[in-house]
Amino acid sequence: MFTTFIYEPEGDRAKAFAECHQQVLRDRQAHVLEVRDPRQATQLTTIEPLKQKKEHNTLQEERHRLRVVIPNAAMDKQHAYLGCSNYRRSADVPAEHTYTCTNYSAKNCVSSPRVTFSCEVSNGTGMLSLTFFTSDYEKLLKMSAPDIFRIKHTAFEAINALLRNTCILIEVGPQKALSINNVLQWVLKKIIVDDDEFGSKSKENPILANKLDDPAEAKINGNLKMAATGEA
Repeated sequence: MFTTFIYEPEGDRAKAFAECHQQVLRDRQAHVLEVRDPRQATQLTTIEPLKQKKEHNTLQEERHRLRVVIPNAAMDKQHAYLGCSNYRRSADVPAEHTYTCTNYSAKNCVSSPRVTFSCEVSNGTGMLSLTFFTSDYEKLLKMSAPDIFRIKHTAFEAINALLRNTCILIEVGPQKALSINNVLQWVLKKIIVDDDEFGSKSKENPILANKLDDPAEAKINGNLKMAATGEA
């Protein structure tokens, strides 16, 4: 039993396959150029088209901006703890004490307040599950991790109300598993707190913005209001 390779196939079927392959390559290249276009970073999108994307048509370097609310924050999804200053691992060491991290045998680690927060964000077109780590959660609440650590039980209702009624501007992208295991999962890349970074004319802090000035984005704004109020 043997296999024969035909390097220059002929016929209508071979021609159709060749043309299809060339079209696939052209479409892929066009998508790469679109993703790398600097203007792409300034455009808002919605959750619905992100949920419809598949592994084969998503690039690892893709970034998408969303303006969302967090309608149903849960206290048990907020995890405040003392952890390693280098590797985020929990530590059974008093705050601000220097120690050797047993997880990585790293010296001069400092036990620091850290926090993670898992939630679902919405803009009226769907829900997206995200996790905020310490630096992003600090930007979200405009509080330091030690302050969040101190009020993690006593003031969560106030935090919940703030998140439910505040539109936030975030950037999401594929998790690294896309390039490693071909598994698509959207994760938080950053919270955008400086409009100048994206060339916006507005000087208003987008994390507190509850309206969109661009008429083309009015539909997204209306969806956000429905997500925040729970209206159908």
